[in-house]
Amino acid sequence: MDGQENTGASLGKRIDDLKWYVGVFSGSVAFLVAGLSVIVGFNLSSERASLRDFKEEIRTEVRERLGSGAQPSLDLMTLERKPLAGATVDAAILRNAGNFPQISFRYAVANRGRGNSGALFARYYSTDIPFTDPNIDDTEYETSTFVDALNFSPSTLPGGVSMPYTANLRVAEGFVLGDGPASVRMRIYYADGETATAEFRLRGAR
Repeated sequence: MDGQENTGASLGKRIDDLKWYVGVFSGSVAFLVAGLSVIVGFNLSSERASLRDFKEEIRTEVRERLGSGAQPSLDLMTLERKPLAGATVDAAILRNAGNFPQISFRYAVANRGRGNSGALFARYYSTDIPFTDPNIDDTEYETSTFVDALNFSPSTLPGGVSMPYTANLRVAEGFVLGDGPASVRMRIYYADGETATAEFRLRGAR
């Protein structure tokens, strides 16, 4: 009987020891799994952040290369590279293909910025020159006309580029450009609502 009791007690102790080892092992495994989860999660978060930074760098580089990350800035100039504002420019009355009279003169547009200008659109105003439309904008001039992007060549200006243009603006029949200069306001629209404006004078070409 004593031998059996000792054997039973020894077996019970071994079972208790085994339970303890299993408990310790299970706890260690759970701790390791939790630690690995934290490490993996941290690594994944770091990789996601690095990927987001990399994608943003790529977007920025693409925008800069395409000109969308930089801003255009247009100046209106004479062909002598002087500011158009306040200048006196030679002009002539010509007939277009439809035999309508037009006032024709040349000027230049300089893009001082780095971005593309986008499509160009121009409005002209005058009281001295009878353009074909009444002035409905908030200016003191009586008549107006416009030039859309289809009549600009080229119709956009890349950053850092200057180009000469010829304006051919239809006027009322019988208009003669006299000796005295005629005042004109020109406003070019570009990019997202940006404008460049110049008031200058036109005189008969000499």
